[in-house]
Amino acid sequence: MAQRLKPAHDPVHGIGRCCDLCLRRKLVCSGNVPCMACSIRGIPSSCVYPDSYVPRPHRLSSCPASASTSPTQSQAVLQAQIDQTHCSHASFSNGAHSSIEFPPSNVSEGPPPGTMQLGSETTVYVNSRHWTTRLVDFAEPDQRLLLDDACAVPAPRPQKDEIVQSAGPAPQQSTACALLLHGSHLSTSRSEILSSLPERSVANRLVATYFSMEDLPRVCVHSPSFLQQYQRFWDDPSQAPLTWIALLFGIMSFAAQAQPGTPDQAHDPALPLPFLEQIVSCLVLGNYTHGAPYAIEALLHYFVLERRRARDTQADTWLVMGIILRLAQRMGYHRDPLHFPGITPFQGEMRRRVWLMIHGIDITTALQFGLPRMISPRHGDTAPPRNLSDHELREDMAVLPPSRPESEHTPMLHMVARNRFFVVLGAIADASMSASKMTLVEERGLLQRLYDARDGIPPVFRYTSLSDSLGDTASHNIHRIILMVLFYKGLIVLHWHHVRLVNVRTRSEEPRPAAAREETCRGSYRICTTAALKMLEIQHEVEEQRRPGGCLASLGLRFSAAYNHEFLMATLVLFTHVYGIANGAPGSYLDDGEKAEMHEMEGVLRRARRTWSLRSAHSREAAAVDKLLGKLFRILDGPGCEAVLMDGGAVDASMGQLDGVDWGFLAEFGLLSHLQDLSRHCIGR
Repeated sequence: MAQRLKPAHDPVHGIGRCCDLCLRRKLVCSGNVPCMACSIRGIPSSCVYPDSYVPRPHRLSSCPASASTSPTQSQAVLQAQIDQTHCSHASFSNGAHSSIEFPPSNVSEGPPPGTMQLGSETTVYVNSRHWTTRLVDFAEPDQRLLLDDACAVPAPRPQKDEIVQSAGPAPQQSTACALLLHGSHLSTSRSEILSSLPERSVANRLVATYFSMEDLPRVCVHSPSFLQQYQRFWDDPSQAPLTWIALLFGIMSFAAQAQPGTPDQAHDPALPLPFLEQIVSCLVLGNYTHGAPYAIEALLHYFVLERRRARDTQADTWLVMGIILRLAQRMGYHRDPLHFPGITPFQGEMRRRVWLMIHGIDITTALQFGLPRMISPRHGDTAPPRNLSDHELREDMAVLPPSRPESEHTPMLHMVARNRFFVVLGAIADASMSASKMTLVEERGLLQRLYDARDGIPPVFRYTSLSDSLGDTASHNIHRIILMVLFYKGLIVLHWHHVRLVNVRTRSEEPRPAAAREETCRGSYRICTTAALKMLEIQHEVEEQRRPGGCLASLGLRFSAAYNHEFLMATLVLFTHVYGIANGAPGSYLDDGEKAEMHEMEGVLRRARRTWSLRSAHSREAAAVDKLLGKLFRILDGPGCEAVLMDGGAVDASMGQLDGVDWGFLAEFGLLSHLQDLSRHCIGR
């Protein structure tokens, strides 16, 4: 039970010295601005006092030096206040959590601030424009309580044997966690690490496989230099830095997981990735936080491996990325090497490649988690790398050669093209997660930049369907797909809120905007739904061609949370659209063209559901969306739905309720976390 306020005569916690939130929740208030309770909850702007009371300033900053207490006394008082506030918060939560409410009188006009869930064991924030927030629109009031209650229970922490290999495909538990954060016990001696190396013939084959790939981490490793170091390593393994050995294990792990497997194996990321423990042991034993050579490269390989083996979105990967980014900034990767004469042209170009990879991962993970990106464009000036092959770079070169034209393919070309999308997606992420509203002028400017990035795709990577590209290499095909997915993702993130806006105004009595504004909203709505439709068509192609005998089979693709995220986002866009039509307002109807499009979207969703059903055995996110789609199809297959499409009107209210959906699944951090009811907010500009 929360601590009640002390009597009015108390010199510190008087009745008049309590902010509105603490008074309403009957908590102890420190009386400062902001008070300690509001600060810990992450809502300092909501700390408002009654008009009749002027809160006292912080003691240490207002008292003269002669009257201030000793450092020991001040520290004791501060610690007592923190302990007391923590105790109040824990007793108030009592195994559940609270959803922060932002008082309207103290919030500036802007987009919804997002949702923060406070529990006794976890506190998580998600941006209001994260695509998962829309799912709460389909929950009944009692189901929204389930969303809140589920957030208070963190995912179970795996034991040591669970970290390496899952006990079974249970979507209710996601046991993968980052070994770098939870596996410090894996640190061992150099001799034990070296003894875990495979035979040289096996290592040779894995290293050769890695350098034949065009995977993401490949760009930050210079193949001629590494192969020379690799030969010296086998001559005397004891002389190699542990961070370089970590990079070697990362390279071998990438090559091993790229081997084609059975379809079931490719759908199960819980299968152990080889050499993951050795990577962590080398990093820990090599003091990677000191910024040793090869540390960033090894960490990036480790991060991508951890990200790909995660069944569902995990906070661990976000935290690991923060470690990598801060270490890279400490090592100066965010500043262009031209500023520092001590960096050779070869070293500078490799640093640009590394920073390009970090920059891209930061943006994609920010959009995946619905959180602001960590890299600010104002804090760095590292130029993009040049379109050069590894063999054009030498360690002893005095000047870099000019960049090759984009009509010439190099292993860097796809990253150069991706970077254009990363820059625009970063700006879109900043605008969509900003505390201030994005104007229509800004939205149109970002849309134009997105189209410019698409038009700037090199000819070799212009998208064509996989059925028309069977003669091309698997790496060429997957790069084309990735670039188009980034384009469609940008369209959806930029226009996502229009899907919610149009559907709410269709089904409610809210006043409609002006005609020009409404036309703009509906144009953006169509862009968003069309992009989602195209993305799910790409997903179907990938699923067909990744099977044995397909043109993508040689890549050994594993599904993961990062892979799923883009297509789950597209699935929810179409779900929102189709559900809004099936449960539409009286008087709404579809013409012949719109009915045909509606049936096409329904067919795409039914096809996508087969994919989510297959993956639901291993992913809570896929299982939740699979169940959600099942409820939608029961509505569409029920009596009266066809009348909505033909004559207008609304289906029976009992059909429109998605009862039976386990909304607790939808509250897991990451994909369906901490959903917010946007019906309380109007996204107007």
